[in-house]
Formats: sequence, C-alpha cells, structure tokens
Amino acid sequence: MKYFLAIIMVICSTSAYAADPSLNQVPFHNRVIAIYSFLPRNLDKLAQEAKSKEMDVFWEEVKRSGSSGLADLRKELSRPDLPVFFNYDGAKLLLSLSKSRDDRGLALAAISRSDLQNIQWNDYFFTVHLLAMDGLDSSDAALNILTEDKYQVVVPQHALTLNQEMCLLYLLMPTNETFYLEKVEKRLFEVKSVTAQKSLLTLLGYSVTLQGDAAIERFASDPRQSCLCK
Repeated sequence: MKYFLAIIMVICSTSAYAADPSLNQVPFHNRVIAIYSFLPRNLDKLAQEAKSKEMDVFWEEVKRSGSSGLADLRKELSRPDLPVFFNYDGAKLLLSLSKSRDDRGLALAAISRSDLQNIQWNDYFFTVHLLAMDGLDSSDAALNILTEDKYQVVVPQHALTLNQEMCLLYLLMPTNETFYLEKVEKRLFEVKSVTAQKSLLTLLGYSVTLQGDAAIERFASDPRQSCLCK
C-alpha cells in the first residue's frame, strides 16, 4: 500500500511539474530576456497590462524558489547586458526579498542603469532616496536624473513639487560627500544642459567643501562653459 501511494505521489508530482510552466527548467537569464525585452513606453495600455501580469507571475515564481531564486536574481542583476527595464524591475524584486546591505547595494547599482523614460519618476526618487538615507552610495543613480531636464517629483502629502535640482540634493546630501564630489565635478564639465549644470553647481555649493568651491570657481572661469556663474 505504501509503495502504491508513493507511485501516486510521484505521478501527481510529475503532472504538476508538466502543468506548471513556472517549474520549467529554462535558464533564468533566458526567461529574463523573454519577459523583459520590451520598453513600457512602446506599448499601448492593453499590452502594458498584459506585460504587468506576466511580470507578476515571474515575481511570484522567484519568491517561491526561495534561496535558489534569490541566488539567480543576484547573479542576473550583476550582468551588464540586461534588458534595460529589468535593471529597475529586477532591482525592486531584490529589494522586496532581501534587506541585506550587499543586496541593497546590488539593487542600487542596477537602478543606476535604468532608463528614466520607462519608469515612474516618483518611485525612482523615493527608492533611491531611501537607500541614500541608509548610507549607501547613491551617486550613480542620483546623477542619472541629469538625463531628464524636466525631471520632477510630486509629494502630494506636502503639496510639494521637487525639480531636478532639488531632487539631486535630496538624493546625494544624505550620503558621504566622498561618494559624489569627484563624479559631480567631472559631470559638470561634461554636460551641455544648462538645467543639469545649474543642478550640479547648486549641489557643489551646498556641499560646503573646498573641493566643491574650487570646482565652481574653475567652471566660472572656463570660457567654454555656460555663463551661469558670470
């Protein structure tokens, strides 16, 4: 009888495996490519809803996989060749599964590679700000907002709208200035957008450092740069 029950259990288990596509032994990276090779801005509303459901299934699948799913996710987020939208969605998935400092750092690194035209700016801001408040190096993710002159965040609870300049301050000032000063100075002399230049100059001024003051002075005296400081 025990032998018969064991056979039944094996048959049921095998049937469940065949019926549940989440149990297919498809390489994790291949599944990421299949699901995330798209840009939300290129989809209409119905297609976005369908993709959202598909990603929800993927999230649940990774969660059910436990430690193996977490290991696969970590490995995937370490790759430089991910579909651009997975950088953000995969990072959010990792943040929902782990609170370890290493995993939050890994998620933040992936977030910094996000395409801002395909994600909600409010969510991006509050996610990066939370990690910055925890003392993590948010410099790359923060400087990513310089790609969008019209970047802004609305905080309805305080009837507040933060423009790019203010968002940059909130994303970097809570962290160690050694994380961002050199990067900010370098970016100041690279960007062509006056909006981005103004944001960077304001940040350098608020840093109240000799390095920041020197960078502002050098920018102001450079005839090739904007006349913002004249």
